[in-house]
Amino acid sequence: MPTLQKISSYKNWELIQQLATHLVLFPAFKRESMRRAAVAIVICFEFLDDLQLDFDSFCRNSNGTTANSIYSQTSANTSQTAAKLAFLKFLFNEKLKEPEKRAQLLFIERAAYENDRFSGQIGFPGGKTEPTDHDDKATAIRETCEEIGWDLTDSKKYFYLGELDDVTTSTGILDDKASKRRIMVSPQVFLKLSGNRSVFIDKGEVNSVNFVDLDQITKYVDHPVRIFDANACAVKYDISTFLQTVVGRGKGLYKQHKIDHYAKSSALGRMLGGYYFSCLELPIHSVASHCNRFQEPIQVGKCASVTKELSSLQPPAHDSDDYNDKSKNNNNTMLPSKMKVLDFSNSSSLKPLKYASDTHIYLWGLSLSIVCDFVDMLNPIHPTNLSSSYTSVSGSWPKLDKYIWFDVNWMIDLAQHNTLIKCISGSPLFRKPYHKNRWNSGTGFINYYRVAFLAIVMGTSVRCALLALLLKKSIQFISKL
Repeated sequence: MPTLQKISSYKNWELIQQLATHLVLFPAFKRESMRRAAVAIVICFEFLDDLQLDFDSFCRNSNGTTANSIYSQTSANTSQTAAKLAFLKFLFNEKLKEPEKRAQLLFIERAAYENDRFSGQIGFPGGKTEPTDHDDKATAIRETCEEIGWDLTDSKKYFYLGELDDVTTSTGILDDKASKRRIMVSPQVFLKLSGNRSVFIDKGEVNSVNFVDLDQITKYVDHPVRIFDANACAVKYDISTFLQTVVGRGKGLYKQHKIDHYAKSSALGRMLGGYYFSCLELPIHSVASHCNRFQEPIQVGKCASVTKELSSLQPPAHDSDDYNDKSKNNNNTMLPSKMKVLDFSNSSSLKPLKYASDTHIYLWGLSLSIVCDFVDMLNPIHPTNLSSSYTSVSGSWPKLDKYIWFDVNWMIDLAQHNTLIKCISGSPLFRKPYHKNRWNSGTGFINYYRVAFLAIVMGTSVRCALLALLLKKSIQFISKL
């Protein structure tokens, strides 16, 4: 029986060093697509005055080390890989005076617009690739500069670590034509080692910039949660969200407004129930915002029905856009004793929604898939030494209503956690870095929709067969009277 290990026993700089090692050793899996985008994952870990000066000092003491070998985007040869890792080791061992220092991840709250499916969601700075971008890294750098004013090419502040596997939108799983419309998103990882955190927000694209302690994310490795657990948080939509994902947003019967109409009609809507996505409720370390936000985490979305356990938390100070490490940590790591649900099932599909409060952000969807891959690459613990219930920091695959679709949810759970089919379920053993040739694929979400669709078909078929049998027996019983 392997001894269970805790990721909380590792310091943040050790996790960052592990992330850098995996990124240079295991190149990102790239998929061909006519539509591409890139986002910047910025790890804020400022402990240097000037990164360029330390780089020059390292080069003077390391024969043959050059800027090209340190800042190379690829790991084509052993010398480049060794130079990158040696430089980081030099920084952490020689320059870091506070080994217990915590890192923060930067998240943005997107501006709210009607008819935008990503409106108001929490994610990373980034956007679609332009013809002038020569690669995904250039796209992430340009978009970050446009959205929050950070120049990731500034060698005095930022260090490029590498890129994660492409993550794809999962629209139209059963529609071959829809696969051509999917956007491939390339996450680019940067380490911020010096400078303050002044931001210049583009009000047309970003509502706020949020900094979250890395520990608040990695704690879900030590304490996995699943949808419908007492300490879980979920985003609820109507069943049309699942149908749109599976069959796409095409023409004819499957057109979006028709799916919405059928799924939201009073009788059918009650019969089908809701659709629940995993969601991480993350306390904010500090925030820069140009707009009014909700003052309590319970006020998320027009139709939210969230419990009130955390409504008494005090929001972090954010009187200006310049923090420069002045804000205090939100040390509250307690999870609510009751499941929290952000209920958008009755909201108009055209209505902009909110996923941020003064104290918390609510991370789900594509951005959460990226975070899952990110944590995989920084986790120094082999999956066999983790809790048996751990699949990823997202907890579990999306679920349908627990009472109406209990059999379907059982089949989804069985597929995700069954040892015989872990290769399709997104098990950590079959994801990078422990399965080197495997595309992480958003922790198996492409396969999830196929499994869920098959489970719904099987569940519906069994129900119809039982109903037909009951009807037959009832007719036979009545005929005998």
